Amino acid sequence: MLTRRSFLAGVTGIVLVGCRRLASLPVLAPATSYPGGQLLIEPRELAERLGDPHLIVLDASPLHTYNAGHVPGALHVWWQDTIELHNDVYGMLVGEPRRGTLLRDIGLDPDDEVVVYERGDGRGACRWLWFLHAVGFEQVRLLHGGLFAWEAAGYPTTRALPRRPSPGTFRPSLRYEVLAELPDVLAALGDPSARVVDNRTTKELAETWQGRLRRGRIPGAASVPWSSLLVGEPPLAFRPPEDLATLYRSAGILPEQRILVYGLHSPSAAISYVSLRLLGYPDVRVYDGSWAQWGASDELPIETLAASKP
Repeated sequence: MLTRRSFLAGVTGIVLVGCRRLASLPVLAPATSYPGGQLLIEPRELAERLGDPHLIVLDASPLHTYNAGHVPGALHVWWQDTIELHNDVYGMLVGEPRRGTLLRDIGLDPDDEVVVYERGDGRGACRWLWFLHAVGFEQVRLLHGGLFAWEAAGYPTTRALPRRPSPGTFRPSLRYEVLAELPDVLAALGDPSARVVDNRTTKELAETWQGRLRRGRIPGAASVPWSSLLVGEPPLAFRPPEDLATLYRSAGILPEQRILVYGLHSPSAAISYVSLRLLGYPDVRVYDGSWAQWGASDELPIETLAASKP
């Protein structure tokens, strides 16, 4: 059986490709400047830890992007693998047995640490971070600035595919401290200790999925589009902590509240979850059904966009 150690040994001696620099890479706030900065790992630390037998690196980029160049030893994962295929609501969290199979396939053991990244805006990587939190695995961090920052720091990428790791032994157990369901959102309506956050962009607010979704938002929800959380062109990393804090506080979203965030569908809500956790918000949950569930049900109340709060 292939062990983690032999798996990592298999990526030594690979041919590294020249890295591509991103001319518009902004100066990023250091991970330590965020109250919840332990969720981030800087490129330098990741580079120093490559080869650690208890470190799993995941690349959540599209497959063709991963194949064009990735961090040495990184396994490819995809956000759609974390959703349930046989569900009327698109984007719901994957169930068993696929959930356990997914974790075994990346070789996840209880004493491991995971670093996840992508070449892109980070939504896929954030989905994987939240997914691991939701199934009870907390030793996971996001590469600060993603693959763009890794390359800009001068670290190499490779096209070589890593060997498959031996099956992992971690057993998932859902954590409802980070996962909200429909009854939780209904209970939050009108509750001053709770705050519902809509992270859809203007384009996503207009999306009806060919008439299956209504237009509007959950009554009382605060609007903080996921795109407003990021800096860079294209967007690739979180804003500095003071900017994020101002953004959320100006929308009436406070650390002492129970925060339930939703997007067009559940996977797109994870980036807001991560941003709030970076600010040290202690109680943040992703509404698993998101607008894909709420907007499709005529029995659930909606607030028209014209009447919605900013």
